[in-house]
Amino acid sequence: MRTAYCPKSHEQMSSDSAGIAYGHVPGHQYHDVDVVVSRSGGKIRVHVCESWGSAQGYDEEHGRREAIGRGETVAVACANARQRARDAGITCEYMEQAMSKAEDAAQDAADDLDTVE
Repeated sequence: MRTAYCPKSHEQMSSDSAGIAYGHVPGHQYHDVDVVVSRSGGKIRVHVCESWGSAQGYDEEHGRREAIGRGETVAVACANARQRARDAGITCEYMEQAMSKAEDAAQDAADDLDTVE
């Protein structure tokens, strides 16, 4: 199943993941949170996807939750995504680990674009 993604009409600014180490090794349980930050036309989109299941030589997904936040800036879009993720039940520590790293990288990308323009 597809995890967090960047729509074709967007430019990906950053992505990050956090989860159980070795969770995707056969015989183990996995639990991941993936975050993708993208932009289109000056609007920022943050897609958060939590998934869990068991690795059987392939990933057998047992559940997933998703939330999408939007905003004019990276900080506003990430704050919106954090709140929507919490409202959707994504409350594990992996969410903040992946979100904070993706937000930092996206802000760096936005800053780089601002200096070029």
